Amino acid sequence: MGDFTYEHLFDVVQRERKREELQQLQEDFYAQANGYVSSQTHILRSFDVLSDGAEKVRQQLHNAKKLLKELYDRREKKILLLALNKAKTNSNIIDTSALLPQEHALFEQIVSLLGSARVDCMATPAASPPPPAPKEGVSVRITGDVPKFMGADQTTFGPYKQGDTATLPERIAEILVKKGRAEHA
Repeated sequence: MGDFTYEHLFDVVQRERKREELQQLQEDFYAQANGYVSSQTHILRSFDVLSDGAEKVRQQLHNAKKLLKELYDRREKKILLLALNKAKTNSNIIDTSALLPQEHALFEQIVSLLGSARVDCMATPAASPPPPAPKEGVSVRITGDVPKFMGADQTTFGPYKQGDTATLPERIAEILVKKGRAEHA
């Protein structure tokens, strides 16, 4: 941990910025980086709050935290793209050697999730359920043209021509009979 420095962190982030592929890191990189941040925080506490040394350490600590966040964000994005590529192609030649153990677990979870979603979306739809059996009703003979209309349950009926026979819900059949547009068959 003694050899982890702000400059080392800066160099690692620069490499990650410049290259499209994930960069190889030591397996304990994040533990070392967090140790560095902790030690800098401890050093900052030992300074007089208003001293120049404290300001320099405070600024470096602030920058180190920003660099760590940027590094994580960049690596996370690259991992997402790798996982997307793996899920699309189902290829075993995706290079995951630069993934840290915790990143590898994340990668595998994302690939699994994307694969499941892909299967769900691309699966052939199940056969449509058969249309519902016609409801029981009253058989009527249409005595005058009836335009298309909608029943109370949003079911569409008609249009009917004079002489047609239809089986309608009892309430609708009675309305048509009362209006002289139908008679009981």
